[in-house]
Amino acid sequence: MDPAINRASELLGAAERAMGRFQEAKYEYTHRPPPSIRIMREARISRFGRARRKAWRALTRRKGNDSERRAANPVMWSALGETVIWICALDEVLSQRDKAYDKRRNATPGGHVIPGLRFIRNHLLHGEPIFILSRRPTLSSALQYSAEMFMPRFLSGTLRADDILYYHMTWIDADLLPRSGRSQFQEKTYRDYLSNGLVVLSISVALDFLRKEVANADPAQTEN
Repeated sequence: MDPAINRASELLGAAERAMGRFQEAKYEYTHRPPPSIRIMREARISRFGRARRKAWRALTRRKGNDSERRAANPVMWSALGETVIWICALDEVLSQRDKAYDKRRNATPGGHVIPGLRFIRNHLLHGEPIFILSRRPTLSSALQYSAEMFMPRFLSGTLRADDILYYHMTWIDADLLPRSGRSQFQEKTYRDYLSNGLVVLSISVALDFLRKEVANADPAQTEN
């Protein structure tokens, strides 16, 4: 087997394993009820005025800086960073092996987000104190909020679900990241395709693209 293809297969496997760890670790982060829901369940706070607005702000606001979030869930953060690093390493191997790869990647759905992931990777490697993720409320969490806030207690209890996705994980707005003079193309890609976008979706489509590239580059896999 071509050594480059062997290395690409190893990197793809590493990226997929890291993504699996990230998916498992983020479950608690995205499915944990926010303070507003917990307060309403335990104390049944006022349904009107400032109390209601305070509860909604607790549900929607972005809290904590990057270091605080890392400390709160280090496994999730390290797995996310590892996934991005392996994806970028695999991208470099494929780019060095095939001169037409970069053009094909940038024109293919899924591959087109990888330069934006490289932009994030550069910030991670340099340890810059930046925000990487924010949490965006989901429709299910908004419905749960409405049930807890406005419905009678016996109805809200009936409609309550145990396994609710309270938050989507999104890449932070590009305007909040430090400017990068290294690659304007990577920064533009992040701004156009990843900024405020779903983290899991962008990584998943990038991995799908890379799986196909590795399979197409390996004659043995192509024959099978």
